Amino acid sequence: MALTGNMTVTDEQVGIDVQLEQSKTGAIVWHGEYQCNRDRLFTLRPSIITQICESLSITLKQTEQQSIQHQADASAAALELYWKGRYHGRRRGNDLLMSLECFQQATDLAPGFADAHAGMANAAVLLGYYGIIPLQESISKCKESAMKALSIDPAIIEAYYPLAYVSLCYELSWPDAEHNFRKVFGINPNTSFAINNSITA
Repeated sequence: MALTGNMTVTDEQVGIDVQLEQSKTGAIVWHGEYQCNRDRLFTLRPSIITQICESLSITLKQTEQQSIQHQADASAAALELYWKGRYHGRRRGNDLLMSLECFQQATDLAPGFADAHAGMANAAVLLGYYGIIPLQESISKCKESAMKALSIDPAIIEAYYPLAYVSLCYELSWPDAEHNFRKVFGINPNTSFAINNSITA
């Protein structure tokens, strides 16, 4: 399956055309059209995911449903900051400071947005890895943010993974690392986040 689409943007409106195709035949399995104000763009993702799953009779796991619900509940401004944080986080280097700031602003707007707290944990651990902030500050910020995310949603994988990384690579505590890795794979053994996570050099 391949998900493709295009977007048209005007001064006030955004139009999105999305379709799901068979990779081999190109046959269209599902098609959706959306239109919204520009400031509501990032709120569309949960709706699109839900409609695709319904059209294919796919039942999401509880943890996946919770993740979608977190994003659906967050404000448009918080969601935009969250995705900006994800963007800057993938660029590495000093962009990680911008990533952390975006996640922080997202949590300021939506304190119950577990994904944004987990994003802060991941940004913090990478900032320590690259030596952009002191290692102890990195560890402290990572743990604080990850535990906040888990207090909101105990099944958020994106919070367990940075805790495992800190235990394994920074604190050299294999029992703690193993505990958190087991949490990750216990929640979703097929998660791409744990298998191909961005917390690598």
